[in-house]
Amino acid sequence: MRGTVKAAVLEGDSECPGLVAVSVYDTKPVHFITMVAETIAWMEKTRKVWNHSSRKMEEVKFLRLGVNNDYNMSMNDVDVADQLRNNYRLLFWMRNRKWWWSIFFWGMGVLITNAYVIYSSVMEESGVPRGQRLSHYQFIHSIAVAWIDRNETDPRTIRNKKRTAQLIPAIPSPTKKAKSTHVTDRSLHPDTGKLRCRLDHHTHFHCPLLPDTTSEKSPSQFKPSCALHRWASGLKHQYRKDIVKCEVCKVNLCINCFQTFHKVKDIVESKENVAAGLSREKDGD
Repeated sequence: MRGTVKAAVLEGDSECPGLVAVSVYDTKPVHFITMVAETIAWMEKTRKVWNHSSRKMEEVKFLRLGVNNDYNMSMNDVDVADQLRNNYRLLFWMRNRKWWWSIFFWGMGVLITNAYVIYSSVMEESGVPRGQRLSHYQFIHSIAVAWIDRNETDPRTIRNKKRTAQLIPAIPSPTKKAKSTHVTDRSLHPDTGKLRCRLDHHTHFHCPLLPDTTSEKSPSQFKPSCALHRWASGLKHQYRKDIVKCEVCKVNLCINCFQTFHKVKDIVESKENVAAGLSREKDGD
């Protein structure tokens, strides 16, 4: 029956003092368990509802259990944490074949959620603009990528590939020339950009190579231009002197821009300074 309340109080346990279990039947049973409930009583509350007769919002009185009211008014942080954890659940595409999987993945979800909350707090205290921070999705994606070991391969897969290569004769495939990566504000972002590898000097050696001067559309010789010059000048200034291509980033750069491209972290913020330097170069020419 609607409005039925069932409650039980645990007494004599020093580790769980004042433990109360409450069940309230509304449209369906709602269960609570708490250690901070001082009383179990109905409270008179008011809220505004739409009155079709008077065509306006009017206040209506109703009863709410005190335990329910304490939850609604004091559990905001817990609700936000549950929402963040449920946005990208680890068990969304998995079946719980073992009972302890649910506990493990719940703890893992809470751990990642708390890490993201701490990350957001540190960024807020450091004064980092919201647009330069990692979003919730990007934060979880960076963790997943860090956990993946791309060098680790199943030995059975390696044996199968070797066996297949021995049975099937090798057929030379036409080589396709790799296209140069476009330089944009988004791709130059040091944390989420496609060209963020430009700042990685520990695992990559950014060796300058002579660019390919042949084009698929035009087999004749052509001169590539500096991608950083085009980006800074808004595709207006084509600089074609002393061009090299980064072996890792696959970007055509002039000698002067090669070090700037691989050393300056916040190069997007200093775009105006780069453009001003290009204009001085143009005036000097």
